[in-house]
Amino acid sequence: MSHSALVQNRYRRISSRASERMDHQIRPISSLGFAPRTTNALTRAGIHSVSDVLSWTARDLRTIPQFGPASMAALEAALLSMGLSLAEPELVFGR
Repeated sequence: MSHSALVQNRYRRISSRASERMDHQIRPISSLGFAPRTTNALTRAGIHSVSDVLSWTARDLRTIPQFGPASMAALEAALLSMGLSLAEPELVFGR
């Protein structure tokens, strides 16, 4: 296989993965199969899609009423299955 064919093949695989991640991000939270309590807690907090939740840190999510450890575990497992994760907390210097 020529070098250009290898490069094109690699580009297609990377493009495919990026496209798949984008497809996941537009999915509504309600389609992820969470318990109603988890879905309702996220919806009340203004989180309606996977892309909405990606801007939240685990610490932020813990402040949502009715969103406990079981809800967090279910959310993190769902994101991991899609190759995604929650936002990382920013480092704060000088504290």
